[in-house]
Amino acid sequence: MTPGFSANNNNPSAERALEIMAQNNASYIKESPVAGNGLFAKKAIDTGGLIFSIPRPLVAALDTSRLLDTCANCFACNDMIGSSEGLDLKACTGCNIVKFCGKACQTDSWKRAHKFECPVFRELERSGRLPNAVRAGMELLARRKNGRLSDAQWDELMRLETHLDDLRARDDWETHEVLAMGVLKYSKTEGTFDVETAQGVYARVRTA
Repeated sequence: MTPGFSANNNNPSAERALEIMAQNNASYIKESPVAGNGLFAKKAIDTGGLIFSIPRPLVAALDTSRLLDTCANCFACNDMIGSSEGLDLKACTGCNIVKFCGKACQTDSWKRAHKFECPVFRELERSGRLPNAVRAGMELLARRKNGRLSDAQWDELMRLETHLDDLRARDDWETHEVLAMGVLKYSKTEGTFDVETAQGVYARVRTA
């Protein structure tokens, strides 16, 4: 179940990001026989060379271990800027789970998605932090439900491979099935999306 929404959002979707990257003469888009659409280099790219740049990915979630020392919006952390300068991270007063490096990042995150997930994180504070794939999936479903993802962005996300058949054949499928149910439950979108959609979104954002 995917209701139609329109949203003003400057974040490139997955396929749009590939189009932006392909504007570089060093790369082009083609379909891989084993991995779906991909970006391929036309020539050798120097070490440290810029491959592509976009304002912000469609979705990104910190590893659970980095929630303590990294801004949940811009991903700045002390490891990046050097311990001599230090980074004054402040925990969200609502959930006490994510942290921000300043008011601007806090406001940006709140408008984009944190206003939907903050109450959930507060409820779960004592039981532990959710895995990053669950948090990323939650964000996508919540943003879609609340008009923060356009029809074009959602359609392009849905065109990405889920590899669900492979995932369901794994010995640890039951674990992933529970995590996908968490995406649906904690995003508060059970009246908008079904289990299959939640599993598909979870499968698209998981990295292991």
